[in-house]
Order: sequence, then C-alpha cells, then structure tokens
Amino acid sequence: MNKINNIDKNDYLRRKEALTSFFLNKEYKLMTKNQIIKFFSVPKEDYNIFDEIIDELQNDGIIFEDDSKRYVAVKTSNILKCVYEAKSEKLGFDLV
Repeated sequence: MNKINNIDKNDYLRRKEALTSFFLNKEYKLMTKNQIIKFFSVPKEDYNIFDEIIDELQNDGIIFEDDSKRYVAVKTSNILKCVYEAKSEKLGFDLV
C-alpha cells in the first residue's frame, strides 16, 4: 500500500471523499478552516493531512476560499472554472 503523510492511501482517499461530499452537500453552510476542523474533530497531528486535502480540492476546482476565508463549493456558486492564458504582460484570456 502506498503511504501519504504516514497514512494509508485508502484512508487518505476516504478522508478526501468525506470532505468533498461535505462541501457538495446542499445543506453545507460556508465555514472557515477552523470551523471545519472542529466539525470533523480533526486531531492536531492530522492538520497537515487536512491542509493537503483542502489544497488538493482547491487545485481540482471543487472548492475555493472566499474573501471572508470561508470555503465555497464551486458548483453552488456563480463562479466559472476556467484556465487563464496570458498573451502578453497586459492582455490575457480566460478559457471556459
């Protein structure tokens, strides 16, 4: 079995799936990282794993952190996922 941050890969994927389902749930209310940690009772020794999963969900375009430091599911917002391509220093395009 592959290990990620000293945990089993299957355990890591289970935790990631739990967080993904949590964010995509219709009843999810915007929460900060600390509120989510308290909600899931994440032990201090697992904070780095939690951060890694949150970063991965952000990179995958599932969630983003808004100006109030709360996490928002992209599906439930009016935000479009896109790729930004800069043609020059002052001009660029978003590809949806």
